Amino acid sequence: MLQTPFQKFGTANSWLLCIALLTVSCKVVNTGKYKFPDETYIHQGSKVYVAEPVTDTIQVYKLDSANKTGAVYLSLPAFNEGARPPLNFTKHTFDVDFLTIPLKFRGARENVPSQFNANLNGAVYFGYRADRYTVLYQERPISATSRQIRHLGLSAGVFAGLGNTFVSPTTTNNRQQSEYDGIVFQKGLAFIFGLDRVTFGFTLGFDNLLNHDKDIWIYHQKPWLGIAFGLNLN
Repeated sequence: MLQTPFQKFGTANSWLLCIALLTVSCKVVNTGKYKFPDETYIHQGSKVYVAEPVTDTIQVYKLDSANKTGAVYLSLPAFNEGARPPLNFTKHTFDVDFLTIPLKFRGARENVPSQFNANLNGAVYFGYRADRYTVLYQERPISATSRQIRHLGLSAGVFAGLGNTFVSPTTTNNRQQSEYDGIVFQKGLAFIFGLDRVTFGFTLGFDNLLNHDKDIWIYHQKPWLGIAFGLNLN
């Protein structure tokens, strides 16, 4: 049977695609958003600038007309004598991530029951993000309290990318007798959570099989739910 270029790629080179995606997707750490970077934030309704510390002390400057001298608004040392109330800093940005979705839940189709699929894939995500950094000083058994920074990020947006899927007689209503790894174009909506170093989320997606079997593949353009891990790119 004559194969299309996509089928040839899926049968001969699918392992190369899997290895490339696995190499990138193994990094599930958000590479900077959690570190309370040197940027502008909102604190108690005011716009402030957090300066990268030269020493262990973080300096916070208020960005308004009253602070023309550039005086320090808040000073947050690595250690502090006595208790100190938590301080929250927020910012809103557009977010670009690399996502991998290692687990997809597909609903029952035709004579095939609901199932989880674990196929390697990768996608680029674009969305709107809100980050909150909480600076607090935790009690220590002795001496001063130490500074701790907690990060929570929330983002919602869209994603698109490539992946592979197993095509067989079962998933084509016995209209395709061969078995092979097909290439799919995946796209959908994602809700991403960043908790300190880890970025993960939930997705609602759709797959398009990229060959002539798309019209008989039972999952073509059918919705699925997934769990995603991300690597921040901006």
